[in-house]
Amino acid sequence: MMLLASASAWAEESPAVSATDAASPAPLTPLTVGGKLRHYLDSTAGPGSLALTAFVAGYHQATDAVPEWGQGMEGYGKRYASSLGHKAVGHAARFGMQALLGEDPRYLFAPPQEAVRPRVWHAAKQTFLANKDGGGVRPNYSYFTSVAVGTYVSRQWRPEGDRDALECLQSAAVSVGVHTAKNVFKEFWPDIQRKLLKGRLPGGASTNR
Repeated sequence: MMLLASASAWAEESPAVSATDAASPAPLTPLTVGGKLRHYLDSTAGPGSLALTAFVAGYHQATDAVPEWGQGMEGYGKRYASSLGHKAVGHAARFGMQALLGEDPRYLFAPPQEAVRPRVWHAAKQTFLANKDGGGVRPNYSYFTSVAVGTYVSRQWRPEGDRDALECLQSAAVSVGVHTAKNVFKEFWPDIQRKLLKGRLPGGASTNR
């Protein structure tokens, strides 16, 4: 159950919407700046996001990331605060760029009739392409700004040995890889839920995609 809860938190950390036609996806109803702000707050400090931060901090604790921070509750607290701070700074930069450039923060599902491989490709592309408020896509400037800002700022409260350029580049590359994996997981999470909950949903209910 803990694994299922962690998976759900990872997949549902931010809202997603569905497309209906592969050739011409349904345009998104643009979010206002207030809507984007609510998305920022939920993806940073919502229950799912905080649970995911706790899981990440636990992983860093288990692998003794930044050994100078030690173990025990004090070490865990530092790792949790660092993970949350990294996320908050990066997401704030992304929100600012999205509001300025008119980019939509929501994940757009592939049309449900698509095969597995095109859906994987669709999910991976959303790391590198952003949906524009007025329709269409552009390079995901807001996301890569958030990676750069979040990585640089979060390194400033780490020990000096973690602040060099190579460490920053490695951390940024990991962030991009994890984000891409999260998009792929988000794309297939409703299908996984349906299989896991098959026969358990009351009254013919189903998970939403």
